[in-house]
Amino acid sequence: MAESTARTWSVDEVSVSIGGIEMTELVDISYDPADQVSMIPSIKGPVGYNLQHAEEPTWSVTVRPHCEQLPEVRELRKNHEIVPVVIKTPTSTVNCFDAIVVKVAPTGAIEKEAPGIKIEGKALKIEEDDNA
Repeated sequence: MAESTARTWSVDEVSVSIGGIEMTELVDISYDPADQVSMIPSIKGPVGYNLQHAEEPTWSVTVRPHCEQLPEVRELRKNHEIVPVVIKTPTSTVNCFDAIVVKVAPTGAIEKEAPGIKIEGKALKIEEDDNA
């Protein structure tokens, strides 16, 4: 059996910048370029693909509630500022072009620990490049 090369990332290996603000206390990241691919049908079966650009590419970052950058990010949301968002991981760099923060809100139930704070946004375009 071949040995797996998959591994988990350390939080120290991931960075997120929202409008030049380097985020700390990261918990989770996600993004969806939302590109759509459909088949081109014919009488004899599929003959190709239709590639459509996304209607609403989205991104999100969850941080711990005591993240010092939250007031600055809330200000970006309040002012509807268009900013770049860059997510760097050990394997790729994700660029969210002309991004806007649409929501900053707690996630999950309040138990022994306070819930995370999820920052959600949209972008005109999201591109992922492999790190060499």
